[in-house]
Amino acid sequence: MYPNLYYAFKDLFGVDWKFLRVANTFGVFVAISFILAAVVLTAVALPVAAFPAHGCIRRRAPYVIVRCPHARARLWRISSGYR
Repeated sequence: MYPNLYYAFKDLFGVDWKFLRVANTFGVFVAISFILAAVVLTAVALPVAAFPAHGCIRRRAPYVIVRCPHARARLWRISSGYR
């Protein structure tokens, strides 16, 4: 990660321009990486979302976990050694 444009241009293009030291760009590079990650994940997620429509994978019906009202107390007793 380059702290400013001077190091980026020196490493990528081999130029030694001193005026680029003024522009600190760590935040800009972080923002660019987030944007590129969003583009890549969107490009990957859109075809994956179409898999159930094409029959590649099947959807499952959502299930609901019914909890006992005293489940936490029972787990606490078991984990602390009481029966």
